[in-house]
Amino acid sequence: DTLPRAGAARVRVTVVDERGRPVCRATVGVRGHAASGTTDDAGQALLVGVPAGTQSIVVRAIGRTPAVLLAAIAARTSRIK
Repeated sequence: DTLPRAGAARVRVTVVDERGRPVCRATVGVRGHAASGTTDDAGQALLVGVPAGTQSIVVRAIGRTPAVLLAAIAARTSRIK
């Protein structure tokens, strides 16, 4: 695994639809940063090197309206659902 730089985090993101079902092959990224990933069949993606602090997490999937959420990221592993 790639380790994040000091002051950055590994963030596990789970993307689900309005019924709580996983959304696979969604693109997840951090606005203004290189950290990004694609969700797997369980709707999960791991973002590495996410800067600590409040970040805009952007989720895009084919046939769906893009979503943006603000997340407070600590300089360790964080989980967003």
